[in-house]
Amino acid sequence: MPVSKSLIAFLAALSAAPVHAGESTSSHAPLAPPDKTEAAVPTVDAKLGPHRFRFPKNMYYQQTGPDADGGVMLNVQWPYLRPLPLGVDYHDSNDNFINHISIDLSTVEHLSDDQYRALLRRMIEPLDPEKPTPSEKVVGDLSARIQGETSHALTRYSVDFEKFRDFYIKTYGTHVRPPDPTQNDDWYVHMGVDGIPTTVIKCTPVAQTDGVRIESGRIVDISGRSRRAMCRHQFLVPEYRLFVSLSYPRVILPEWQTMDMFVRKTLKATEAK
Repeated sequence: MPVSKSLIAFLAALSAAPVHAGESTSSHAPLAPPDKTEAAVPTVDAKLGPHRFRFPKNMYYQQTGPDADGGVMLNVQWPYLRPLPLGVDYHDSNDNFINHISIDLSTVEHLSDDQYRALLRRMIEPLDPEKPTPSEKVVGDLSARIQGETSHALTRYSVDFEKFRDFYIKTYGTHVRPPDPTQNDDWYVHMGVDGIPTTVIKCTPVAQTDGVRIESGRIVDISGRSRRAMCRHQFLVPEYRLFVSLSYPRVILPEWQTMDMFVRKTLKATEAK
């Protein structure tokens, strides 16, 4: 079936609006005009809990539909937040690969309402807060981390590496290679009420450079750099009781609100009534 009129209107609205989110100061190319072929792309239904969505076929990660187990992963390109044309794989070119944003949509029906509401807090605390492991006390608990600056409505929390190094030596001895500061993610948190975060983003730590840059709106590799700093961005969509996880290069972290809004509006536009 063709793409719904509501989704076409949503994509057109995106084209008329800047991509900048909130206080971002980055400079991106203007959005491309709507693709005239979008209306001809068939949709494939996805069931997430009691809700059903009709996503364009080319928006699915492998351009086929939901996974065999019912999982739903979508794929769009930066900065237009549109899928690649049908038949074009994000692996086909380095440009498509480093500009792709994966969007994983999951239901969490097994949790109570209170557990669902507090789900993101579990991402920044030990698995068992009452009995944290020695390692969790150092790197797996927000309260044990060093609070950094707040920018773009996110506060950064980094591992206290002096404390981590002391823990490592005490646990494994001086003959073991000490931990590498580039191997433990920084946490970026947007905190809501009652100490429950509304957004948790875990990224390659600032000790590692981006490895890429923005050029004419697109993400491009920096010559001589082999490693790219990445982020895993997680939030909830309560009206559908969904847990959302996005993956993208850290260089576009300042635009996290744009990507958050895109997911929410896409779900609303594609919902099968």
